Amino acid sequence: ERTEVLDRLTFIFRRVFRNDNLEVSDDLTANDVDHWDSLKHMLLIGEIEDDFSIKFKLHNRLRCCCLGHTACESGRFGCPLTHWK
Repeated sequence: ERTEVLDRLTFIFRRVFRNDNLEVSDDLTANDVDHWDSLKHMLLIGEIEDDFSIKFKLHNRLRCCCLGHTACESGRFGCPLTHWK
C-alpha cells in the first residue's frame, strides 16, 4: 500500500511542479523543489485532497512542511496515507 501511495503522491508532485524527474521522499520540503512557493503549496495540498478524497483544515494546510508531515496529517481522515511509515 505504501508503494501505491508514494506513486500517487509522486504523480501529484510532478504534475504540480511540472517536473517529471522529481523524486519524492518523506523529508522532501519546499527547500528541495524549485518554484515551491505559497501558491504552489496550496495547489499541491488541493491536489492531494482531491486525489485522496480528504480535506485538511486551514491550519493543517499551512503546517504541512514536508511530505512526511502531510502524510501524517492525512491519517487523521482515515486515508491510506496513515500507513506511510
